[in-house]
This record gives sequence, structure tokens and C-alpha cells, in this order.
Amino acid sequence: MHNHDRKGISLGTILTLTVTACVLLGMGVLLKQLGGDAVFQLPVGELMESVALSAEEHTLEQNIPIQDRQEPETRTEPVPTRPMGGLVKMSFGGSVILETAVRQSGYDKSTKTYDFSDILSALHEEMTGDFAVLTLENLVVPSQKVSDLIAPDEVMNMLVSCGTDMVSFGFPKAYDQSENGLDTTLLSAQGTGLETVGAYRNEGDAAISARVHEVGPVRVAFLYYTQSLSDTGRKTMRNDGRAFAVPLLEQAEQDIRVVRSMGAQLVVVGVHWGSTGATAPTKAQKTLAQELADAGADLIVGTGSRRVQTIEWLESHHEDGSTSSALCAYSLGCLLSASSKTGALESIILHVTADVDADGKVTLKDVRYTPTFQWKYKAGGLNRYRVLPADQEPPQDMSRDETQKMQKALERIQTLLDQTPATIR
Repeated sequence: MHNHDRKGISLGTILTLTVTACVLLGMGVLLKQLGGDAVFQLPVGELMESVALSAEEHTLEQNIPIQDRQEPETRTEPVPTRPMGGLVKMSFGGSVILETAVRQSGYDKSTKTYDFSDILSALHEEMTGDFAVLTLENLVVPSQKVSDLIAPDEVMNMLVSCGTDMVSFGFPKAYDQSENGLDTTLLSAQGTGLETVGAYRNEGDAAISARVHEVGPVRVAFLYYTQSLSDTGRKTMRNDGRAFAVPLLEQAEQDIRVVRSMGAQLVVVGVHWGSTGATAPTKAQKTLAQELADAGADLIVGTGSRRVQTIEWLESHHEDGSTSSALCAYSLGCLLSASSKTGALESIILHVTADVDADGKVTLKDVRYTPTFQWKYKAGGLNRYRVLPADQEPPQDMSRDETQKMQKALERIQTLLDQTPATIR
């Protein structure tokens, strides 16, 4: 900022006076020569003294310390080094499907509003860790009538109520309502503070670089895919020219290698695959899982069959000749749906701790699960739904029949996962 209150004669003025004095002195000498004995004197001494004093005053003024012109002391702060390893604790739940019967259970006719906050709230202490992930197989499209596919906006609050941090929208019907349907769904989730994966509004969001996050001291890549889209979704997405919107499993291996080259230390791959009702993975799924592990996936978490399937270690063989271990949970089951078929009422929440050392080596440990049970009961003339930890004491108002169902669901899960790397929490 310039200072307009400075006093004294400027350097330019001093130079001008000096030049003027020299000119006058020269004129005096010339006139003396021209005028013979005529005396012509100039107060040169006084003039030069004035110039000297002005110069001295200028020099003194320049040396006056002005506080607001001092430069701040420069300090070099050490740049903190970000830790390159540490622990990451994760929780993953199965699919949430707000079908018509479940949706109607939360509708209040008098206010014409929905409230689903109680359905998953009992799981809040189970959805723990640095991040917790669920898959939602619904769209939120305010311009369309609600249905088995289209849920009201309040479904997002239900996910938040149980501690969900991230929700995947990678499922076969994700693009059945075209660009508008997917975009309004993602905006609805993001508006409640949820991170979204598995489907994207634009190419920037879908970029591989956007899928690498720093979770504490570890760089984690979240890669979520669906194995296939419905005929409607596939055709519409192609016509819209939005191939990036719902990533397909066929591109997973390449993406894994890319995020590894970008510095991702822990790679989590979510996959929506398999056939509805299948209780075990197919040979094709096992082959795909091995290929994902060999490409560099550390943890593979599946949904899609709506049934709990096995969990196993995979020995990974990488292109550089190294080996490592990856964990694959083929299907976590269906956390919430309207189905009452055997196997459809139970699911698991998978808990895994990843220990990443300074060299980037990943060790998955403390692999546990929480068994869940979908409790359906009558109240107010409607079916009501609550999802509960199946290994805890049943609510006092739970009927004997429902208590027995919960016990059988727990036994089925324990039998299935008995010889796997996961133990009950």
C-alpha cells in the first residue's frame, strides 16, 4: 500500500535543484566573460548548501524505520510426513430393498408422510468402524409414483439411522429410470450426508481418481460394480451415451491396476452378482473372484443373491511374481426386503480390520460378522418390519413363532460360516 503522508523533498526535486544550480553557475561565468569588468554574482554557496541540506533531509527520511513496512520474519516450517500405514476398520451390510409392503409399513395416512427410522435403528451399534457400507436396490424419483423400485426420499434417513456412511447403487435396475432417475437418487443420498459408489452422475465423479480416499493414514480405493444391467437399463444407458454411469464388472480388473498405480494401499471391491435365491457362488463367480484378487483386490464384498453365502481366503498371484491373501465374502444376503422365504430373512454385517504397514503390505484380521434377522409383525393393521442382531435376546413383545424363526436363522448362518475365516462378533 502506498503512503501519501511522507514529508521532505523528493530525490527528483533534489536532482532538479542541482542541475539548476549548475546551469546558473555556468551562465554567471559566461556573462562575466561577455561583460568585461561587470560583476555578476550568484548565491551559489547558499544554493548548494540548500541542496545539500535537502539531500541530507531526504537521506534521513529514507532511514526512518516505518513499522508497517517491515517484512515479516520468514520461518520454514517442517512439512509433516503423512503416515503411510495404519489400521482401517470396516463394516459391510447386505442389500436393502424397500419393496411395497415394507414401504407401506412406514406410511402415515393422517400426515401422508413416511417414517422408516425404526426399521434399521437396532443395528446402529453394529455398523461401526472408519466406514460402514450398505447396498440400496431402490431409486428415488420424486416425479414418479412409488413402487417396488421407486422409494420415497425418506429411505435415505433410514440408512443414516443405522450408521451407514457409504451406500452403493450398483444393481441391475440402477438405470431403469434413465439419467434423471439415477441423478435424483444420488442427489437424495448425498443430501443426507451419504457417500455414494457404484453409480455416478458425471464423468468427474466416475473417474478412477475420485474413488481413492484417505481413511485415516491409509489410501483406500472403493470400487463397486454390477455384473449386468437389465435390458431396459443397458439400452437406455447406451442411448444416453453415459457408459460411465453404472460401472460393470468387466472393467474391474483394469480399474484395480489403475488405483494401485495411483498409490491406493487398500483396495475394496464391491460386486452385485449371482442369481436371486442362490445359496452358494457358482464356478464362474469363483473364477471372477480369483481374477479380481490377482489384479490386486484385498477385499471382495458381494451382494445380489439375497442369500448369505460363504466367505473364503484367496491366494493372489500378481504380475510381478509376488503373492498375497485376499478375502472374499460372496454374498452378505438381504438386510431388508418384503420376502418371507427361507433364507431371505437373514443376512450378515461383515466386520474387517485392515492393517497396512509402511511398505503397503495389507493384512486383513479380526474378520467377524453380526448375524441379522428381519422381524415382521402386525401392528395397526399393517405388517411392520425391524432388523435385529440375531444373536441377541429377542424383544419381549416378539411372538413365539417369530422368536423361533430368529433362532433358526441364526443357526443357518452359524452352520454356513462355521468353517470360514469369519467368526461371530
